[in-house]
Amino acid sequence: MKFRFKSLRLVAVSMSLLLFYGCTKLTDDHNAVTDDSLNKTLAEVISSNPDLSTFAKYLVQTGYDKVVSSSKNYTVFAPVNSALATLDAAIINDPVKLKKFVGNHIAIQLYPAKNVTSLKRILMLSGKYNNMQGSKIEEAGITVADKYASNGILQVIDKMLPALDNSWEFLTNNAAAPVKQKTFMLSLFRNVYDVSNAVVIGVNPTTGDPIYQAGTDSIYTNLFWNQVYDLKDEKKQYTLFMLEDAAWDAEVTKYTPYFVTGTPDSNKLVTSWNVLKDFAIDTVYNPSSIPDTIVSKFGTKLPVNRSAIVKTIKTSNGIVYILNKADVQPASKFKPYLIEAETYNATSNDRRGNTYFRDRYNS
Repeated sequence: MKFRFKSLRLVAVSMSLLLFYGCTKLTDDHNAVTDDSLNKTLAEVISSNPDLSTFAKYLVQTGYDKVVSSSKNYTVFAPVNSALATLDAAIINDPVKLKKFVGNHIAIQLYPAKNVTSLKRILMLSGKYNNMQGSKIEEAGITVADKYASNGILQVIDKMLPALDNSWEFLTNNAAAPVKQKTFMLSLFRNVYDVSNAVVIGVNPTTGDPIYQAGTDSIYTNLFWNQVYDLKDEKKQYTLFMLEDAAWDAEVTKYTPYFVTGTPDSNKLVTSWNVLKDFAIDTVYNPSSIPDTIVSKFGTKLPVNRSAIVKTIKTSNGIVYILNKADVQPASKFKPYLIEAETYNATSNDRRGNTYFRDRYNS
């Protein structure tokens, strides 16, 4: 019994020591992240830092000071004053643009830098996404990390985070987008059959198929969004290749003989589409690491000659490369089809009396 009693006492002492050191560790961790900032909102923490006075001023101008003073949790990436010294006056003097700019520095969830160990796209109040990994967000470095406030986390950064156009907005709005490819892409808006939100008003008694209310069984969309990639999707990232006008004409001319149709207009439409559809990839290829050959969604090999890249535009959801040449080979664009009939024996009906044959020769 004495031995058992001593064992119980030893366990009790051990548990007491564990509890003591555990509480001490919790207290130390608590003190490590608290100080006075946990009693202040993000707006108050930012306004109390003289190095963030310019950003604090913009918060007030845009009304975001009230947002980051609320009970919701945010992560604010606040640029130091020197980083904002070169902010375009066109943004500063335009309330809409300034609000979008400031909103691009506020995330709607908590993102401690120590926890974001792999690349993560985070949604900002601007509606845009920024790439964060560790002590970096886009091109900015986090110089003071994980400063906690009562309603979130402050990350002090050394560069601003401009609210860039996405790849489709660049194509639509930016004069740098080559005219001919842009014009063709903007001509691809159509009504496309889509019953996902259609209103059923009856059933066809013969086929059993649903009858939809007129106008609800289609959506007005762009064929490029619908069949290749939706370049306005901010959640994803893309690489888009655009050809200068002369290079676009050269590719269309090269492929025109392969897509012969009934009229010149339809020939040009079909040819242009088959040239265009291989020029977007759902992966970001940065200038420093872009390979010399990229395979498109449709299996076509797109050769990328770095010397042919005349302009590189970063967008909020990827990169646009403007090329002065893109020599896509027909052997890659056209896939082989193997038709086998060596085991054919006979027809089930003799239709020779009204079957007609025509030989067609194509050089």
